[in-house]
Amino acid sequence: MIETTIKKNNFFSQKKILFILFVIEIPILSYLIYYYSPYIFLFPIILIFGIIFYFTLINFEFWILTSIISFAPLIAIKSEGITIFEIAIAFYIFIPLALWLIKKLFIEKERINKNISDFFLLSFYFICLSSIILTIINNFSVLLWFKEIIVFSCYFIFFPLREYLTENKYRIKKVLISFGIMSTIIALYNLYQYRSRLALATQFYQVWGSRVGTTEQVFMFCILVIIAIVFLIKSKKIKSILLLLVGLFLTSLILSFTRSYLIFTIFGIIYLWFLFEKKDKIKVSIWVTIFLIISFITMFILFDNLSKFIFQALINRFLTAKSNDISIIQRVIETEAIIKQIFQNPILGWGLGAAFRRYDLFFELHIMSYYAHNGYLYLWYKLGILGLLSFLSFYFLKLMIIIKSIRIEENPLLKKILQAFLFILISFLIISITSPQFYHKPSILIMSIIWAFGDSVYINHFNPSTHIENEG
Repeated sequence: MIETTIKKNNFFSQKKILFILFVIEIPILSYLIYYYSPYIFLFPIILIFGIIFYFTLINFEFWILTSIISFAPLIAIKSEGITIFEIAIAFYIFIPLALWLIKKLFIEKERINKNISDFFLLSFYFICLSSIILTIINNFSVLLWFKEIIVFSCYFIFFPLREYLTENKYRIKKVLISFGIMSTIIALYNLYQYRSRLALATQFYQVWGSRVGTTEQVFMFCILVIIAIVFLIKSKKIKSILLLLVGLFLTSLILSFTRSYLIFTIFGIIYLWFLFEKKDKIKVSIWVTIFLIISFITMFILFDNLSKFIFQALINRFLTAKSNDISIIQRVIETEAIIKQIFQNPILGWGLGAAFRRYDLFFELHIMSYYAHNGYLYLWYKLGILGLLSFLSFYFLKLMIIIKSIRIEENPLLKKILQAFLFILISFLIISITSPQFYHKPSILIMSIIWAFGDSVYINHFNPSTHIENEG
């Protein structure tokens, strides 16, 4: 039987793309030279970006892998408003993505939805777009609508990722390496940020207040995936690098002081421990102990006499997880406020960009908030019951595909990756009760990788003609 392969996605011809970039970039550089000559030192950077972008458009794999790495500054760096740097990164990620979709839909005339679960994702996104009507009718901010629709647009990276992995499911190794590079950049940046903020700290509250959050899911993902596969890797060099990275990620996760991710990372390690053979269970126990020791030593080296405050803050996060914890009380107040708004319009919702009035214990006044810690209530309030159900239908169908893929996958390494992925998807469902994973950019990237890989295994099993031999 003659096997067919999926063609590489070179967007149009290389000459046309090079000409278009030349036509666009030369006038821009000329304008900058004439009006902003003191910034001429930035021109080589602009040229380099143009060259990289050229390779992005002509090489599908290059774009997929570098886009994952490019998420690092979007995830890690928090800024007021939108910076030029963020615009450049978004341009780098979304322009090729838009061209890929245009080519698939209008040039090759292929459907991007391969199964019923994809239909629910597209329905969800259509509801997100349509919510602009409700946003305008209810006099909410169109700018906030645009900001939120951009975040939900990140889900579309799932489609090219799936095609890339369907060509060869073993490419998940390259995807995970790119994600690992991104995570390492974020971890080092977070450690630098935390160390800088602690420079003048002398009291416990300053240590706690300087924590760097919002990237915990990245570290949980990396820790669980590495532990799942590390004992199946033969190369001692690669194994040593992975073990050092686990120490770095564990340190970063501890310094986030986030209870839910720390708890689910522990549960994930226990879950994986039960899946290992007896000889590997002993190894896991030993190495997890080593990871903890490495993390503690790293914190003592980086933070010296402030380390005791860090451990005190970590312990207090768990000891104060009770009814008098002000953060828990704050979320109860928030939940009551958003539920009242949901019941006023439960079917259609209020539209993306919608804000609700709630009391803030920290400032002791009422404020307008467009963010909710409960991911399910967040989707219900913004997009109505239809938006919530369409997303959850998509999510659970993809979860079923992961379970089926675990059953049919025979390669031990890929099977372990899928098992780790299954736990992460389930943990996101639970964590979303207190933190909206469905709206966080790092979580969206993680879920897209998991869904794409699960689909690639499933598709290759039932349609082997799409599969290319293992690249090694």
